[in-house]
Amino acid sequence: MAFGYNFARLTSREALVDALCIDVAMFEKVLAFVPPPPAVTRQEPDPPEKISALEAPLFFRHDIPKKNKTRGHRTVWEPALPKPIYKGLARRLDAFFRLLLPGYPHERAFG
Repeated sequence: MAFGYNFARLTSREALVDALCIDVAMFEKVLAFVPPPPAVTRQEPDPPEKISALEAPLFFRHDIPKKNKTRGHRTVWEPALPKPIYKGLARRLDAFFRLLLPGYPHERAFG
């Protein structure tokens, strides 16, 4: 795979957004992402004055139980971006890290 540009040479945020081929709003949303705390079961709904406008999440959280129930669960974050956009972004970043970081990814990393 040929890597035609080097992120290390980018000097501005706008240049990085252009190189990643995503819009500024999505870039800001990814940077501002803070995982929500684990889900808590509530008995009563929020009062109407506390409900804000609905916003699409950036990631969906899945808690997958382990085979041995006493060992808890595994948390998986599924991106809500359309698959081609997410995969394109992931491939660009992977190519960049492989180019600049020796030993990336670790030989025992899978998934």
